[in-house]
Amino acid sequence: MLFMSNNFFLLKESVLIKILKRDDLDLQEIDIWRYILKWGLEQDPPLILSDIKRWTNEEFYILEKRLHNLIPFIRFFSIPATQYYKEVRPFKNILPEKLREDIEAFYILSNNAPPPDALPPRKLYRRETIHRRQQMRDEINYNINYPTTNPRYSIIHLENPFQIDRNNITPTPAPPETPPYTLGNHKNISDSDIKTKNKLPIERENSPILNISDFKSSLINKHQAKRIIRWINDNKNFLVCGERVNNNSHVLELLSRGSRDGMFIGTFHSLCDNKGPTVIVAKVKESKNIIGGYNPNPWTSSNKWVKSAESFIFSFKSDGNREGIDDIILSRIKNPCAAIFDGDANYDVGFGLDLQLFLGTYERNYYEKKIMEEKRFTMEDYEVFLVKRVINE
Repeated sequence: MLFMSNNFFLLKESVLIKILKRDDLDLQEIDIWRYILKWGLEQDPPLILSDIKRWTNEEFYILEKRLHNLIPFIRFFSIPATQYYKEVRPFKNILPEKLREDIEAFYILSNNAPPPDALPPRKLYRRETIHRRQQMRDEINYNINYPTTNPRYSIIHLENPFQIDRNNITPTPAPPETPPYTLGNHKNISDSDIKTKNKLPIERENSPILNISDFKSSLINKHQAKRIIRWINDNKNFLVCGERVNNNSHVLELLSRGSRDGMFIGTFHSLCDNKGPTVIVAKVKESKNIIGGYNPNPWTSSNKWVKSAESFIFSFKSDGNREGIDDIILSRIKNPCAAIFDGDANYDVGFGLDLQLFLGTYERNYYEKKIMEEKRFTMEDYEVFLVKRVINE
């Protein structure tokens, strides 16, 4: 990879800018920061990074001049707070004052969002390629076992059947050409925006999906479903049309099941986008863990951060006929501005930077409690439920 090349430090600034503008770098943002920092340190004359606390103002000035045109293209809001504190904050003197204030407000204050023109998280293409190859294998196996003249998904005929056809990947909107921190227009999402987005679909009491006895799921039982509904109702900040909701005033309607519809991000969006608030539950392969989360806003594939004070993630233990509500963990959002990244099929479905379901990664960042020990996992199956409000007549 280019960043690991022995010649990386010889690259010109203009080349690095073109690289940093790309959405498809197969690196975590903290790793990109580390490489760019090393590039700046290795330029002539080299700067010695032995003890940053002993650096002079002149050394900081030299490093700032070297990285000045690169910093606007590093996606600092994709770096978890702990890594920012340990690896970026010691160099805060080289960051523009406006950028530094925005980052620290994002991490510290619960009512601050990233600037509206902040660049979105990058795609992890190596994992995405592996996932898309598995998609292709699954589609081939599906059409062999269940032949039909109108298959659910078309298979592209290639010389290499597992080659990725980039022409058929939904393009991600290009980042703005203007560096995101030169304009200085910072706009927070208002509380009225949250209330508008959180209006739930209304169902009458005679709807067949309202009876909990009719609730069907391959992953969670009725007790767990009731517990999730209670969590939604118990949130003190949760309002529907300006009124507080009562217990048992929501129901769950199945929108998608991976084992039935396919374990594909594109399928998720085609079946679940623009429906309303949703609960996602997933079975972790080779474990008893059931994990998931609640998004009070509709998924829209907007590639933007969506603010939410009501979002939460959770974990259950799947133990056969047990009620499955003993070993449970509920983790509510700490920083509403980092609750949901509403990405399209080129990104992942997840909750902040904490739980990424299709990539299979978990790290506690912006939600209160740790819901599982594993940092990497594979989904065995998943289900998405639309959350509906009940109106008694």
